Amino acid sequence: MTSSTPSQVKPDVWLFGPVPDVLFGCGLGYIIVLGLFIGWGPSAQAWLPTGVLALVLLFTSVPHYGATLMRVYDNRETRQKYFIFSVAISVALLVAFAVACHSQSLGSGLVTVYFNWSPWHYAGQNFGIALMLLHRRDVTITSEAKRWLYASFVFAFLMSFINLNGIEQQAGYVFESAKSAGGAASSIYPLIRLGIPEGIQKSLLVVGLLLYLTTTTRALSLLRRGSNLRDLIPAGLVMLSQSLWFVVPVMMRKWSVLPDSIPFSERDHQYAFLLIAISHAVQYLWITTYYARREKAMTNIPSYLAWCVLAGSFIWYLPESVFSSSRFGNAELAGGLTVLIAATVNIHHFILDGAIWKLRDGRVASVLLRKKVESAGAPRESQRKRWIRGPIWLIGLLLFATTFVGDWEREFGVRRAAARGDIGRVQDAVARLDLIGQDDAEVRRRLGMIAVRQDRSELALAEFERSIELKPHPKAYFEIGKIYDSRAQWSQAAIAYESAYKLDSHPRKLIGRFAQSLIRSNQLDRALEVLRVGVGRHPQAPALRSVLRDAEDRALNAPN
Repeated sequence: MTSSTPSQVKPDVWLFGPVPDVLFGCGLGYIIVLGLFIGWGPSAQAWLPTGVLALVLLFTSVPHYGATLMRVYDNRETRQKYFIFSVAISVALLVAFAVACHSQSLGSGLVTVYFNWSPWHYAGQNFGIALMLLHRRDVTITSEAKRWLYASFVFAFLMSFINLNGIEQQAGYVFESAKSAGGAASSIYPLIRLGIPEGIQKSLLVVGLLLYLTTTTRALSLLRRGSNLRDLIPAGLVMLSQSLWFVVPVMMRKWSVLPDSIPFSERDHQYAFLLIAISHAVQYLWITTYYARREKAMTNIPSYLAWCVLAGSFIWYLPESVFSSSRFGNAELAGGLTVLIAATVNIHHFILDGAIWKLRDGRVASVLLRKKVESAGAPRESQRKRWIRGPIWLIGLLLFATTFVGDWEREFGVRRAAARGDIGRVQDAVARLDLIGQDDAEVRRRLGMIAVRQDRSELALAEFERSIELKPHPKAYFEIGKIYDSRAQWSQAAIAYESAYKLDSHPRKLIGRFAQSLIRSNQLDRALEVLRVGVGRHPQAPALRSVLRDAEDRALNAPN
């Protein structure tokens, strides 16, 4: 392979053209968004809240999984070639997922594999795309340069891995729950960490940073020899994106640099992860769409992307529909179902992706490296497979539609309407979520809280009780107790507080209100028991000590 010169004309160096390739494939779009978030601060997140990002993920991350499924399962030759991955390992993962719905240890294992493998997968994609961009520009890549370039991406991954495996939870590359409230999913399927001590972890990160900078500088220096600097810019942007996904956030958060900036804030690391996930998915769709078009697997790009959306919706949302029921799932572990699905689907995606996207594969190389495109092989099986495609298309469409409506209503019908106190709009959203099978305990509690603030106690009681039917939560029981308190119905209040106390006996306000309701309903023995435990947990709480003294005085003066 010869090096390029400024006078050479290379019309095929781009996949779709310089603008889409640089924005979506090389990561400039993410770099621009990152800069806007740093410059605008919290106002940027207000403009693009998490609920909107969930909708963006529906049109980017979901089809990016679907693109892999299309690549593997939509052609008999490919299915046969990758049988061990497409069938055997897929079945094994499905069995593991079903068992994990009833086994916390296995579920935690899957979640741990997912979180540790995920940055490696992202780094591998970036490395492959960087090589492709260099090859298409006829940049000379010696074996030494390739090793140094590979080492650069490896050290970027290792920094994320080290950060994730400290003693305490670190705001690193991944987060532990996509949908749960209050960290519920992470407590159901906790991440298993290596437990690297803080001092050792910081030292390893500093060494990792030095090695990353060394390997990156050396790789670029070797690639620069005999090459046009302009031809290195696209791959250089991919490398810059890599550092902004892994290296920079880890170091900035660990040493509290720009702690109030969303990309580097401990508080907003989950939000930052969603931005990275979207960037990765867009990059993946960019290259898979090009591959499908060049391989003539799909001549109509909108149609291809629509199929990717439906295929991705099928694999993402069908398991949740099936295993969220009591027949197949486990009520005690149901709160972690979303993160368990994410782990299983992603591991499946990582395995398939690692098998099918190899530049040393003749067909892949022929399409991506500007070589002559080989014959597509066996004809597609559209006629014989329509009976399979039809049901998948319909199920995928239904799942996508219900998910879109659910995400839309949670953002615009619940979060935004609740912020402005529009209880009618929230009630409409709750009814729609119930209609599509996405009735949500947290949403019901939020509606109940709005009703409390508007002095609509009957509506509040109904919503809190419905929330408990969906998923018992101490907050719902606590609010029910407060409503009965306001009505001087002490026995009913004590029953509600007792239920909350059984789920979480630590909150000081709960202990105080529970004890008062017990005293007023003449349950002094239970009140003393609760108060003594509470004072032991909160020795610096004078209000609890005061209630305890009052209860003890009542007990002394009470008739035998």
